[in-house]
Amino acid sequence: MEIRLTIHAREKLSQRNIPLELVRLVVLEPELTLKDRNDPELIHYVRGFEGKFLRVLGRWEKEGTFLLVSAFFDRRLRKAREEHDQDSVR
Repeated sequence: MEIRLTIHAREKLSQRNIPLELVRLVVLEPELTLKDRNDPELIHYVRGFEGKFLRVLGRWEKEGTFLLVSAFFDRRLRKAREEHDQDSVR
């Protein structure tokens, strides 16, 4: 799989210290896949790592080429998971 990066994605991966191999893993083996609310071509891939959830946003351009738009550790999902886990214990 080839990953092409937008300028924004390149900057954010660097700022957030997210390795490209981690992005590749999330896209190839996501725990959750969501459509974007505003752009029907954009896909959100999510996977958990050590209590954090990495969200990768992008779209497939052609067979085997993924255009990465952005990636970040989604704190909202971590909080939702923690609340869910607390409710399950009760």
